[in-house]
Amino acid sequence: MPVQPVKIENTASIYFDFNPPISTEPSVLVAEFSTGVEAMEAGGLIVFPVPVQRTLSIFLQDPADQVAEWLVMSIDGRVLERVSNAAGRSFIDVGRLAGGTYLFWLRTQAGTVHQRRFVKE
Repeated sequence: MPVQPVKIENTASIYFDFNPPISTEPSVLVAEFSTGVEAMEAGGLIVFPVPVQRTLSIFLQDPADQVAEWLVMSIDGRVLERVSNAAGRSFIDVGRLAGGTYLFWLRTQAGTVHQRRFVKE
């Protein structure tokens, strides 16, 4: 279900000494609250459940794909975990991570790169 943006309007009155107030034009802020987490795709890499509490499941849909390397990164790009030559389906314990948004990056032996964001509760 798509997230609808929220429109917030506000005005202000400015007082100079004892003169009558001067009112500003209305200020409008449109806020959109999506998580930025992609929906599961038909093909490639599936990362679930999102949001996750403890164990993140990683699944390559093509059984011929071999994982060369995968990374778990913080949203600012710091590498938190790196694994080489993992199986096509892996389970990652993310229980030690603080709540927030993270990036999962995977490269196959064939050189295909997949990225998915996930949210840790």
